[in-house]
Amino acid sequence: MSAVVGCAWSPDGQRLLSASQDQTLKIWDAGSGDCLLTLSGHLSFVNGCAWSPDGGRVLSASWDKTLKIWDATNGDCLLTLSGHSSSVNGCAWSPDGRRVLSASDDGSVRIFDAETGVECGPQCWHLQARRGEPSWASVDPKTKRVLHYGPDAWRSVGYVVPDEDGMPVWVPVEAVTG
Repeated sequence: MSAVVGCAWSPDGQRLLSASQDQTLKIWDAGSGDCLLTLSGHLSFVNGCAWSPDGGRVLSASWDKTLKIWDATNGDCLLTLSGHSSSVNGCAWSPDGRRVLSASDDGSVRIFDAETGVECGPQCWHLQARRGEPSWASVDPKTKRVLHYGPDAWRSVGYVVPDEDGMPVWVPVEAVTG
């Protein structure tokens, strides 16, 4: 038996959704506990799941670096969303059901169009100090705005530069001034 690592209620409260380390999602009848559908297609653990606001689709996040949008009635995979360079651990729908949000171990939060699968919003990066300090900041790399910061905000002052893989890395001011 594999661990269940995520769950969600359907908007109408009649069904449950579960995400599991066995690489599947399951849709359950909330009243009887019967499994209605098993959704298979991810290549690794499924870490997160969410219902669309209208209850017609479900979203999954996986260690295979993808999200999938599924038909909640027949279990068909409607879209596979790519772009992360590491495990995708969390996912959510926009309130209008037109976009989905993902969070990954690569440090990014991404927004995708739920109909086309095209990335459509700002990428936000969560950056940590290299020396393991508990200092961090969330940055929108397009506008270079700080979106959120940790309690030691002054330690988050620095530069965002690409690493060898092109991923943004925080470099403290004192490391580049000399």
